[in-house]
Parts: sequence; C-alpha cells; structure tokens
Amino acid sequence: MSQIINIEENGLNLVLEVTDNRDILLLHFGTTAWQDVESQVNGLSAAYKKGFRLMELQITGEDRDEYHGRTHRATYPGLRLQYETHRDSRNENGRKLEIVLIDPVTSLQAVQHFQFYEGVAIVRCWMELCNKGSEPIDVEYVSSFALTGIDKVGKEDRDSKMLLSIPHHGWQSELQWRSYHLPELGLSHLIDKSSKRISCSNTGSWSAAEHIPMAILENNEAGTSLFWQIEHNGSWHWEIIDQSDLLTLLISGPTEHDNHWWISLQPGEEFVSVPAAVGEVQGSIDEAAQQLTRYRRLIRRPNDDNRNLKIIFNDYMNCLWGIRRRRSCFRLLMRLPL
Repeated sequence: MSQIINIEENGLNLVLEVTDNRDILLLHFGTTAWQDVESQVNGLSAAYKKGFRLMELQITGEDRDEYHGRTHRATYPGLRLQYETHRDSRNENGRKLEIVLIDPVTSLQAVQHFQFYEGVAIVRCWMELCNKGSEPIDVEYVSSFALTGIDKVGKEDRDSKMLLSIPHHGWQSELQWRSYHLPELGLSHLIDKSSKRISCSNTGSWSAAEHIPMAILENNEAGTSLFWQIEHNGSWHWEIIDQSDLLTLLISGPTEHDNHWWISLQPGEEFVSVPAAVGEVQGSIDEAAQQLTRYRRLIRRPNDDNRNLKIIFNDYMNCLWGIRRRRSCFRLLMRLPL
C-alpha cells in the first residue's frame, strides 16, 4: 500500500508518495494546501503521475526512457531508484527531511536532502550520491531539486497565467530583470510534452557572466511566486520542461551535455550536488525577494565585518577606472594640434 509523507513547515507544503513499487514521487510543493490540489494530482493517469519523480539521475552507459531534445527527463537510473527509508529530524536551522533511495542494479545510493529554515518560506535542497557497488559509476547528471506540476494550481492555461522573470547579467549591464510569458520563450502549450525547454546555464568560475543563478515564476491566477537560487560560484544549470501535460522545474549543478561536466565514483566514494534554495510565497516578485533576503541573512556565516559594520570605500569605478579614462583623454589631447 502506498505511503504519503506530508510536511507542513513555515507556510510550505511538501508532499511525497511512496508507491506500492517503492517508487518515490514529489507530488506537491508550495503554499497551496495539499487538499486543494490532491484530487487533481491523484486523478492523473499512471503514466502522467510517473512524471512527478523526486529526482533525475543519469549515468554513462545507461539509456533514457524517452528522448525529447536536450531535456534531462526520464533518466536512468533515476527511473529505477527505489525508496529505502526517510529521516525526519530537526537541527539548529529547522526541520530536515532526508529521503534515501537505492538503485537495485548498480547499488548507487542517492539521498535527497530538504533543509527548512525557521521563519522562512524556503527549503535548501541537495543530492548526496554514494557508490555502494563494486564497480565505478560515471555520473553525467544529477538534480538537486526536481518538481513537476509547477503550473497545476488554477484553471487558466499556463500560456497566459505563468510569468517567468530571469535576471540577465553582463559586464556593465548587471541585473537586468526581464519577465516573459512562456510562449515568448518558445514553450507554448500545444501537446502534453515537447522537445523544447527554457534553460539558463553557466560554465566556469564566472558564475554570473550572463545570468544570475536564480529566477522567479509567478502564477498570476493563483497569486503565488515560485523562486529559486543555485548556491554555487562555478557551473550551474536549471531548466523548465513540459511533461505529463504540466511543467517541470529541474535545478542542478553542471551537467555533461550542457557544461561538459562528468564525475567517476569509485566503490565507496561519495558526491554531493550543488545546493539550491527553493521557495514559494503568496504574492509577487517583491514578496519573493523579501524571503530570499531573510534567508540570505540567515545562512551568512558570522564575521567581524558584519558585526562592526565598517565603512567600505569602493575605488573600482570612481578611482581606478576613472584614472584610466582620464589618462586616455590626456593622451588623446596630446595628439591634437594646437
């Protein structure tokens, strides 16, 4: 008989199902009460409900269950992972949920971590892998957070009700937030699943070369905003795809075919994925920013600069760059005839 794991913490609802076959599904995450969407999710066909996978995990040499472009859906052994146990505890930050999974073929163990923080509508998520087998396992992709049904609340079509805000970034063009309806980015609701994805990615140590590793997805009908940030100063990737006639959000660190990342786990070796903070609020981008600001203040390590609040003089723009520009102007003037 299936088992439901229902977590209510800081205004967030996290609902998982362990099926009769020991599959693990993340049925719901957000501020909307589970009873308000339960019948909608449980009314899906078995094939559609299978799309609510807790995680995606792709290793070298394994096929995928279905091919739809460059999306990271239907991975193996991601589809094969079976529920072993879960741990529900509390620590100095707040509630902590750990879901332990095992691949019966390779003996690769995966532990999905959900760390809540007291008083903040955010959960920090990451995946921990351990090779429990006797042969090396080569990992090409592992999600830190995977959620299907991010558009399920409400009756309007996602093409009109969903608004995605992306912070574009560049040299001398920092933090240019732009908001899009999904068809403006090419992801129109035409069939139950397509090969199209909306994605942002970064390769290398300049983690904000083109985009800040975060985004906000508003459901204008429900009045909610789902938001996320990837907490890494190197390569990262997130994507929104469509499956089960719903939208799926996949957040990860680097991937093999997006960032040329790959890791080989020897027997007994472990790997911890890039952490991602995910939350949802009743409200718009402003309320989402408030929660993120509170969360960032909570996770910042204690330091003397923060306690003493010393004055910081930024000479980058006003001095160093200014001197260089003045020298250039002086050289130009010296070339002009009198």
